[in-house]
Amino acid sequence: MIDPSGAIVFLLAISGIGLVLNAWLRAESGEAPPVLADGWSFLLGAAAVGLALHLPLAIDGRITHASFMAVALAGALAWCWIIAGQLTGRRRLQLPAWIADLPRLARLALLIVVGSGVVHCMLSKIAGYDARTIYALKARVLYNIGSIEGEDFNDPTRVHFNPTYPMALPLLESQLYWSAGSYGDQGLKFIFLSFSLALASVLASQNGRFENKSISALTALLFLLTPIVLSGFEGAGLSGSADVPAAALIFAGVMEVSRWLTRPSWRPAVSAALLLGAAAATKAEGTLWIVGCGAALAIAVGLRRVRIERPKWRSAELGIGLLVALLAMCGAVHLRIHPSGYYLSYLATLDARWLRLLAGRPPIVLWYVACEFFRVQFWNLIWPCVFGSLLLLKRGRLPPHVWFWRLTAAGMAGTYFVVLIVTPLHVYYQLMTSVTRLMLHFYPLAVLIMSEQMAASGWTKHVSALLTTRSTEEDASLNVGDRNVAVLPPAKAA
Repeated sequence: MIDPSGAIVFLLAISGIGLVLNAWLRAESGEAPPVLADGWSFLLGAAAVGLALHLPLAIDGRITHASFMAVALAGALAWCWIIAGQLTGRRRLQLPAWIADLPRLARLALLIVVGSGVVHCMLSKIAGYDARTIYALKARVLYNIGSIEGEDFNDPTRVHFNPTYPMALPLLESQLYWSAGSYGDQGLKFIFLSFSLALASVLASQNGRFENKSISALTALLFLLTPIVLSGFEGAGLSGSADVPAAALIFAGVMEVSRWLTRPSWRPAVSAALLLGAAAATKAEGTLWIVGCGAALAIAVGLRRVRIERPKWRSAELGIGLLVALLAMCGAVHLRIHPSGYYLSYLATLDARWLRLLAGRPPIVLWYVACEFFRVQFWNLIWPCVFGSLLLLKRGRLPPHVWFWRLTAAGMAGTYFVVLIVTPLHVYYQLMTSVTRLMLHFYPLAVLIMSEQMAASGWTKHVSALLTTRSTEEDASLNVGDRNVAVLPPAKAA
């Protein structure tokens, strides 16, 4: 059995820093005392730590154990601030609210799922190729040697991984190695379990904007029950690959941009910059999502579906500046690493002669992706449900933030489709190794779009009534029948 003590120390430091950032960046005016414990805290903490550890590498290409110690000290100070606030009543800690909103049997199912994940993390180490050779190997070099300018990164005869992959996940893993006192992969999977649980918590909170609380909680539980989220096969949530962390950071960043649209302030702008910057530092696709969010906003404004006045733009200036600085810092790190000749560049293949050879690829990619929608061993039947929900008739006009969600998802789907077509690799190799992972980046946003569509069409009102009635019959003491169904009223036509 794996000793989880190092992972516990690591998670406490990340969560403490994230709790402080959550209280600072996500507190609404007049909210007292703020609730600190939810998935946002872990994601903000992981984003901040993963990006902060880039700084010494950007300065001189080296990182020492003093940097890891500084993170642990920051986590300890954060917990002192949290405990002091708890004792004085200024802040309060509690379990994520969506867990309390689950029916009794669903809470038992969640306990079984999370318990199984914890046991899996304690009994097994990462075994996937990408997890070991792309991410954990970098983390070992950073922990043991502390340099990206030595032979381990730049000598092609030593490199067994792509040295130019983003560094946020290896830096987080090296922080855990420091907490554990060794680089033996002790408890490494707890990082990925935490990302999955945080993603489900954020999804539940966003669903709660237009759904009944019980339905929002059940949606988060069903999300966790998807095989790819909490399984250990290659590319899945507990495999040690970066796709679930990237999906969590992308989704949270997109949600913060939509929060800025509805409540313009520097707080959601800075939070979005932190999360999207961390997504770009976790996987290269994160940079595409930043561009996709900007393009979606531009299209929505051009179509007059979103209005952004000058004061709203000014509230985003701090976030935009922070995002540019974070991307520049990550770029400075990669300028110190020589790209490996073993890996082909997408941009290097984009010439007229190569593009003329790709005429037969679009039907192949379309067919493969269409089949992926029905791979129940990975997704259950979520994708047919998503597309089926889009056929439901909505009531009223789409709110601006929903326009933003849909345009972002559609634009990124088109971008990924082009990437799969122009890949310099063999098309079937690219499809088999990346389609499932790329679809995982969309998964939480697709579930949210489906939930909003069903709520706006009135379908979930009947499900809510049925769920409330059955819950009341099972346990009258819960008083579930007294809850109001929190489905948004239909929007008025302009």
